Amino acid sequence: MREGRCNLLDSSQTQGWLKRGHEFWALHRYVEAVDCFNRGLHFDPDCPELLFSLGDAYLRGLGVPQDHEKAVFWLHKAAETGHATAGYLLGACYEAGLGLERDYSQAVSCFQWAAKRSYGPAHYALGRMYARGQGVEQDYFHAFDLYQKAAQEYADVQYADRLRQAFPPSSRKSILYADDDRVIIDTLCIVLEQHGYHAAPAHTGMAALTLFQNEHFDLVITNLLMAKRQHGGADMGGWEIARQIREKSPTTPVIMINRWVRCGFALTRRFVELEIQPDVTKCDQIEVTA
Repeated sequence: MREGRCNLLDSSQTQGWLKRGHEFWALHRYVEAVDCFNRGLHFDPDCPELLFSLGDAYLRGLGVPQDHEKAVFWLHKAAETGHATAGYLLGACYEAGLGLERDYSQAVSCFQWAAKRSYGPAHYALGRMYARGQGVEQDYFHAFDLYQKAAQEYADVQYADRLRQAFPPSSRKSILYADDDRVIIDTLCIVLEQHGYHAAPAHTGMAALTLFQNEHFDLVITNLLMAKRQHGGADMGGWEIARQIREKSPTTPVIMINRWVRCGFALTRRFVELEIQPDVTKCDQIEVTA
């Protein structure tokens, strides 16, 4: 009976330090946050969220010096408790060779483990591995299926997850592609990835802006005629996406895709307002305006 009360007290202390650590983290007070996570582990050394939080801190170098080996240590311990995000990030470390030797087969195993726990980005990562033939036999059709599953199971705005903020910038050019047609966007992202680009899909205007705020992109592609309503709520079309991106980063190139027959005066005037030089290139019956 006494032991039960002690366990209950320890659990309360653990959750208290975890909550406090998250509050400090939200305020960007990372040193205090990491201190809280460590204090919480004193009461429960196997708390999944505390283990993951420490791994995340070391991976990103927030509150502690960046140390990929320590990040892998804590992420591995968190994954052993069943923490899906930790398993996913561990797979990403294997894929990038951070804190351990690069091993695509191990990366695939970690992504598969996280995907079985319905962690959406793991499906996306698996799709990337199948599209490139890394750790598995190359299979574009299976990659496409995995990309679609990721889009169905995981909210678009959350593609700007902790992994992309944690890893050092890649030599690959990064492209943000916004379109409300899921078949087109998923297919073209596969094509872009195969041509050596990092492609981030966004199926709504709000998702596109969230990604743009959290990541660096060398190019933005958006459907000019994106629907302005998604899932019953207000959203924004291609014009508004381009306008807000222009305000945030005037030097970022923006390509606007549309199916209009010609570029008339009204359309040209909108480009002038956004300080975008219209350059219409015909491709069959589709026009790409940049």
